[in-house]
Amino acid sequence: MNLSQKHHKYHFILICLIALFYSLSVSADQFEILSTKGLVELSKDQKDWKVVSPPQKIVSGTWIRTGPSASVALVLPNKTQTRIAKNSELFLKSKEKKSEVKLKLGKLWSKTNKKPVELKINAPNAVASIRGTEWVVEVDQDGESSLAVMEGEIELASS
Repeated sequence: MNLSQKHHKYHFILICLIALFYSLSVSADQFEILSTKGLVELSKDQKDWKVVSPPQKIVSGTWIRTGPSASVALVLPNKTQTRIAKNSELFLKSKEKKSEVKLKLGKLWSKTNKKPVELKINAPNAVASIRGTEWVVEVDQDGESSLAVMEGEIELASS
């Protein structure tokens, strides 16, 4: 193999490594909808809604809403299993393995499979930093929030 061929080989390997790193970094901030029941929709701007067709990966900065008899099973980028109940609306955000959920209305339950993860939950009247492995948060029609942690710990502050 001459010098030119070696240069092309290393150049090709470098391009492959960059592509692999890019694909891993892009997917690291993706959420995955595993299954749905009833009407479940996604939006980037809360104006144009599209029906979900699972399994489906969604990127950070996406709104999800569920209809009156709907539910969603999804996995957060940090591998937290999450269920979203009927009549819910929430915003999903993730950056560098730090996930954030803004719950506008409804109820969600989450459980991690492994070690506790850090997750920020924004509700109309509270912000919770959860370092737990199983929890439920709910926001009712009046904007009142409730949070239950079955295992782990939370830090709660008014918003």
